[in-house]
Amino acid sequence: MSDPVLITKLKDSLLKGEIAVLCTVIEKKGHGPREVGSKMLVTEQGEHFGSIGGGSMERFLIEQALDVLKIGKCRTLHFAMGIPPREGMIAIDSQCGGEVKIFMDIIKTEPRLFVMGSG
Repeated sequence: MSDPVLITKLKDSLLKGEIAVLCTVIEKKGHGPREVGSKMLVTEQGEHFGSIGGGSMERFLIEQALDVLKIGKCRTLHFAMGIPPREGMIAIDSQCGGEVKIFMDIIKTEPRLFVMGSG
């Protein structure tokens, strides 16, 4: 899914007053399923659009995104993809042989107040 389609899905969710989580690959060392900048959108209903690599990591991220929505705080996750995990890393059964960091950002509309007048 291209970024313009993903952004359209995000816009549609926001127009409905829904909250979503935008998961973005922010760092990659060694081999990984997708490049830095790859994105996946997870809606509060658990629908997801785009991809950060698929497989067990993506399924885990969807669960984490729903948790992020409940807690209301952004989160960064660090994955070991088929390599021994260091402290703070989440081990993923993968043949990639690298590591990736994913930033999970809560996207929601903010209330706005416009005051207009003259005189």
